[in-house]
Amino acid sequence: MCIRDIWVRVFYTFVRAWSISWFFIFISGVINGWQGIYFDAFYAILIISVLISLTYFVLYSKNELGGTKLIIRFCIHFLLVLGIVVSVPYFMGQFEITLSIVALIIFSSVAYFLVALYEWFIFLRLANKINQKLKTQFK
Repeated sequence: MCIRDIWVRVFYTFVRAWSISWFFIFISGVINGWQGIYFDAFYAILIISVLISLTYFVLYSKNELGGTKLIIRFCIHFLLVLGIVVSVPYFMGQFEITLSIVALIIFSSVAYFLVALYEWFIFLRLANKINQKLKTQFK
């Protein structure tokens, strides 16, 4: 990944998290009748989105990475994301029970795995399309 791709990914991740946080605040306001809306959760989501978007710099490399090095970088990225997702709400005092921390860790891990699996299938489909075009072009 070049540095421009990293900055584009950082920007889109931040904008996506920002819009999702506003969406969930709106939905919770509609459900609760605009009573008991915690704007601290909005600030937590904003801080989390900024910090998570900056973790993409772990994936930056000037050289092509092999499979093992790329997997190691994705594992480091996962641990950073999980640490940010758990630590920011914890330090903002939004957790009352340890069980909610465990639930957040499990939910975040499953969500990260599903997104990674989805991206892998997209890249696999794109690689197959490119291979098919190359086969038809050089026949």
